[in-house]
Amino acid sequence: MIGGESYQEGDAVAGLEIVEIQEGHVKLQQAGMTCLLRME
Repeated sequence: MIGGESYQEGDAVAGLEIVEIQEGHVKLQQAGMTCLLRME
């Protein structure tokens, strides 16, 4: 959940596509660049 909203792979958040959701991290992508967000 981000900002109280549920998302799934393929959805977009702030212009970034959610390409992978795993326990402990989310992978986002935009214009060929990938960002890995780790959750603690």
